[in-house]
Amino acid sequence: MFPRDFFVDYWNPSIRNEVFVAMPFAAQFTDTWERAIKPAVEDCGLGAFRVDTKAVSDSILVDILDGIAHCRLILCDVSPVSSVPARSVLTRLSSSHHQPRYPNGNVMYELGLAHAARQAEEVILVRNQTDDALLFDVSGVRVHHYEDDPEEARATIAGLIREALRSVEQMRGLQIRKAQQALTLTDLKLIRRWWPHPFTMWAKDPDGELTHIPNELNEASADLQRLGILRVGSMPTNRACAVNMVWTEFGNVLVRSLPASLLAGRIDPAEKARANAAAAEAQ
Repeated sequence: MFPRDFFVDYWNPSIRNEVFVAMPFAAQFTDTWERAIKPAVEDCGLGAFRVDTKAVSDSILVDILDGIAHCRLILCDVSPVSSVPARSVLTRLSSSHHQPRYPNGNVMYELGLAHAARQAEEVILVRNQTDDALLFDVSGVRVHHYEDDPEEARATIAGLIREALRSVEQMRGLQIRKAQQALTLTDLKLIRRWWPHPFTMWAKDPDGELTHIPNELNEASADLQRLGILRVGSMPTNRACAVNMVWTEFGNVLVRSLPASLLAGRIDPAEKARANAAAAEAQ
């Protein structure tokens, strides 16, 4: 699958409590993964997600794109792994001459996708202790070094993850304030009526015609979708159907941060339904 197609068609606002790890699979990095990176991620209360080699190449790419899109953080190990093959003039150099080593090509590809799709605060770059120069394209990006000792590396990487989580939380706070300032009175009315429950935005009757939706509700729903507060939860599967709208993780955080006075006195749809059912039984 082409990355742009995935990010356009399959991006889901829900974020998993995982760290996507892009790193070489060479044997020299096995100890780094098992004793440093994976436990460091788990020390921070997150899961470590690394796409291992599989038989179907397209499945690998989909897993990579899914991880980059939906994991809470991206951690890329850009440590050098191999020398450039000797060609042309290099073949005439002494075998003792130090040839430059570069990061794994697959890791750099995944890093490029992460830089294009995610916020800067969500992408962490690390490398081992080495004198090899960084590639020019990432030489201006901050790269953190981890120690050769696995326990020390574990502590360093865990600290970087915690720092990144704090930065992401601060950035999300700014995004929430910006989204709050964009809310209209109609948007707030929809929030007061439905949050935190899913609700039906529109439906089809058996003849395939859309039911009437008040313009006010339609505009408010569109506003909240643009702000990332609301999303489509299910799509129609037959002629008589409904499309449900659900609140995103970002939307839930935003609504909880609204002043209590804006939500005071709202009627919880679930409570109203239970009250109506109880009243019907009493009759």
